[in-house]
Amino acid sequence: MDLKRIYKSSKTYIVLLIIAVALLLFTTSMAYKQIMRMQESADMVAHTLRVYNAIGDLTSHYSKADSEEFRNEILKNKAANSTIAAYKQEGKTVINNLEFLVSDNESQRAHLKPLKALLNSLYSQLTNLDSITYTSNAVPFEIRENQKSKINKNAI
Repeated sequence: MDLKRIYKSSKTYIVLLIIAVALLLFTTSMAYKQIMRMQESADMVAHTLRVYNAIGDLTSHYSKADSEEFRNEILKNKAANSTIAAYKQEGKTVINNLEFLVSDNESQRAHLKPLKALLNSLYSQLTNLDSITYTSNAVPFEIRENQKSKINKNAI
């Protein structure tokens, strides 16, 4: 086998050069397509994470209404309406954020309608709590029990 054999024809080198350039272009285009698909996947994952965080915010908003701390804040505050109004505004912000995030998906937007109804029900129950009148010698435990019974009556 003669390793020193040299092609004297430049046509062979030109064909090899064209094949090398074509192979380079093919490899580059495949790498570019993979990078673009990876970017799209990263965007979808980031969007999913934002939706997940917004759902977490909504869950914490609901949990806040059930907390003793929030209940005590309403009881201690003479102007409980302002506390409830701030709570409502926080809920509107969370729902608006969720609506914006799922605006491109009709099935997810349909799931938000019952959540809005539940949120409005929660707000009406909180407003009813504020309208309960108590005697001056009522013990805080009795007040809480009255509130809970009032909520239970409204829920039925």
